[in-house]
Amino acid sequence: IKYIPDEIKSLTNLEWLNLNYCIELETLSPQVGLLRLKELNLNGCYSLKTPPNEIVRRGHDKTMAFLQRLVSGSTSCKRTKLMMVGLGGAGKTSLVRAFLAHSSETPPEVTDGIEIKKWEVRGDSGEDDVLEFSVWDFAGM
Repeated sequence: IKYIPDEIKSLTNLEWLNLNYCIELETLSPQVGLLRLKELNLNGCYSLKTPPNEIVRRGHDKTMAFLQRLVSGSTSCKRTKLMMVGLGGAGKTSLVRAFLAHSSETPPEVTDGIEIKKWEVRGDSGEDDVLEFSVWDFAGM
C-alpha cells in the first residue's frame, strides 16, 4: 500500500485503522482526520510523508488534528531550519550569537565544519506559541 485514498471518508463507522509496518505507505488521506477513529496505528511506516513522522510520534490526537487541519486548508509548522552560508569571516557566527543573545566582547572562534544550535522564538499567544529554529552555521565557503 502506497497511499490511503480520499474515499476512506465513506467508512463512517470505522473506529480502528491499523497500518503498522506498511513500509511503502507514503500518504494517508487527510480525510482520515474526519473519521471518528478511536485508534490509528502507523508504527513502522518508514516511508510516510503525510502526515510526517514528527507528528505521528506525538500520538493519535495530534495526528488526527494535523489531518483535520489539512482538510480545512491550514496547518502550521512550528519547526524549521535556518542555514547560515557565506564567505569566511563574513559574520555568520556573530549573527547566530546575536540571535541566541550570546553577546560578548570576544570574537567567536572560527567555525570548523558545521555547528548546529537550537533557537526558540516565543510569540504573544501563550505557552504553545513557539517557533523553533535549528540553526546550521556552516564554516566559510
